[in-house]
Amino acid sequence: MNTARNDHQQTLQTAAVAFIQRHQAEHLGDDQRLFSRAVAHLVASLNATQAEAENAVGRAQCKPAELPQASDIEQAARRFMANMAPGQSAQVRCFTTAQYLAGRFDLTQAQAEDAAAQAYAHQIHYGNLYLDASRSTGELAMLRDAGSNMVYAVPVASIVALIIQHSRQRRLLHLVH
Repeated sequence: MNTARNDHQQTLQTAAVAFIQRHQAEHLGDDQRLFSRAVAHLVASLNATQAEAENAVGRAQCKPAELPQASDIEQAARRFMANMAPGQSAQVRCFTTAQYLAGRFDLTQAQAEDAAAQAYAHQIHYGNLYLDASRSTGELAMLRDAGSNMVYAVPVASIVALIIQHSRQRRLLHLVH
């Protein structure tokens, strides 16, 4: 039960951070209005209680100043990986980059590995939309559009429902065991 509660709180905070980043420019100098909108968003979209939403948004508003920006980490990962000697395997490139990021930005190993994997994926695939695994939870997938730097919070249940629904109609998924 405690793990589920922690996951729920993490999901709320992740969604709050993403909402604040998306709408911050709309509320320059009006933090209270941004706070109120973010709380309303969490209550409406994630069925959070008013208290849970207020706590998550309060933590999210304090957090950005304390942590390095995701874009700084992404740029550092891409630069570091681009300067590595050619011919190294993907595993070596990602492991070495993750170690560098963990030390430079004081990230957890999981966060550093996610950033390194994203940098590697960006090197071999130049798409703008990708899963931001370091901000995603079991309940919420955070999709980042690298072109616009927008982050979209998408409930995993919605993704699964859409994939399964389309799969039954068009046979897009195949069972692998």
